[in-house]
Amino acid sequence: MIQLERVKLIYSFLENEPLTVNQIYLILQAKKVEVKQRQIYNDLVQLKQFYLRSEEQLTYTTGLYNRKVYRLIKPSMGINLTQNDIATFQIIRSASPRGLNIGRSASMNKFRFVYKDLIKTNKAFYSFMLEDQNIRTNFYESLYDHDYNKVVDDMIWAIANFKIIFIQKLYGDATSAAHLTNAPFRFKPLYFIFHRGNHFLAGFTESDHVFLVLDISKIENVELTQKTFAYKKLLQAGKMELDKRFGVTNNINNLTYTIKLEFTDTTGEFVKHYFWHTSQKMTLLKSGNWLMEMECGINRELLGWIFQWMGNVRIQSPKKLVDLYLSHVKDINENYQKEIDIKYKNHFITKSV
Repeated sequence: MIQLERVKLIYSFLENEPLTVNQIYLILQAKKVEVKQRQIYNDLVQLKQFYLRSEEQLTYTTGLYNRKVYRLIKPSMGINLTQNDIATFQIIRSASPRGLNIGRSASMNKFRFVYKDLIKTNKAFYSFMLEDQNIRTNFYESLYDHDYNKVVDDMIWAIANFKIIFIQKLYGDATSAAHLTNAPFRFKPLYFIFHRGNHFLAGFTESDHVFLVLDISKIENVELTQKTFAYKKLLQAGKMELDKRFGVTNNINNLTYTIKLEFTDTTGEFVKHYFWHTSQKMTLLKSGNWLMEMECGINRELLGWIFQWMGNVRIQSPKKLVDLYLSHVKDINENYQKEIDIKYKNHFITKSV
């Protein structure tokens, strides 16, 4: 293949995503293109000098392990923005968690500046709210710090590059997962999950293939490795594990149950307009109440969610969930009947079935 053809191919690769020279080399190898890595550097020089269109740029940033990540920057001034586009950006900003808007404010503001520049090139009128008008409550969101954001960056890199990570220590019991494996352990990260104001890392342990969902803020020490893992089959298996859960918390056993909850009329009308689980189904009863059905495991998150509705919900089945609910009602009452110190209890330890 002549150089011009390679340059054209490399240009098409960079149109899709930023790449290192090694990644470009592997893609070319997969396409049966014989080339040495040092030639790719020369191809990139030729691409930058002679192949780019007007206003296009070829830039690079230095990524992990000092590897250059090449990016193709295309002009955006010709984009035809609509009012819906501008409103979408503002909605995303107000919906973004506190950690992004404070811990990564410089990055978030870059997107705002880009949109402002685009707006100037369009003749139509767009509504852009003041910063003080576009707010969020930050309710139920984690309080992040610089160290947390560094871990997030590393986890995104590990997921994107299918790299095993070495977790040295977990703090606390955020998802009832800490008891399933002993730290330190090696972990195959598959998913970056945003859930209830926080980010979680999900995947399988390397040694015993246990599926874990970990609160990223509770990972105290983690190391990146250069060891890759086969991820395609694991993605499907992990998705099946997540579908078994109500939220992300670990289930009490390996079973799923047909959960039936009866909500009062007003509460049920509220609940039915929200997403809770992929299998949820709401049925209007003759009494005016609502019956919610879903197929999932039993975990701490499910029980805590049921308690949220106080006296406006009744568990119809399964009996195991009813018994667990009543057991916790008893524990709560005892906290007020006895003058004893309250202590942490985890009734949601996973048991093999």
